[in-house]
Amino acid sequence: MVYTIVVHLRAKPDQESISKLHAKLLEASAVYSKDKETLSWFVMQSVHDPQDFTIVERYLNEGSQKYHLSNPYWKTFDPYVIPLLEKDMDLRRFEELVPASVEASKLSTAASLKPYFNNKAFGSYPGAAAFDPLNQSYPNPAIVSINGTYTSTQTGIVYKSPGNTAP
Repeated sequence: MVYTIVVHLRAKPDQESISKLHAKLLEASAVYSKDKETLSWFVMQSVHDPQDFTIVERYLNEGSQKYHLSNPYWKTFDPYVIPLLEKDMDLRRFEELVPASVEASKLSTAASLKPYFNNKAFGSYPGAAAFDPLNQSYPNPAIVSINGTYTSTQTGIVYKSPGNTAP
């Protein structure tokens, strides 16, 4: 079950605090998104109030936090961020709920698509990427599409999808 942490932060009302928090959260997302067993680490800013920010951290499971907490960057985050806040962070922990029918459908889709997309054609280098059944996706592929024919720019492997002209 995917373990999710949602953190709400409210910056002090001055523009300097808002800008510093904004920059630090973007930096943190770039760092933490690379942690082992981190599915995603998103940061958001309210469209109505520039002082309000939200972090959504998604981990493979609750135990996956150990990689996040052992990242050396983690020790620098709170000391920098806390002085920029108007009030304490509001941190909440969740397990994502997935209906059984959706989960079964994801697994059958993964099984049926896997032969068509392999790790030689996707990722930044051969062998770098494979189908992610949990998120039902491949990494952003480096492919070129022309009239339903898809060619990997890394390997030159060609995939054909008759009748499909979408990029």
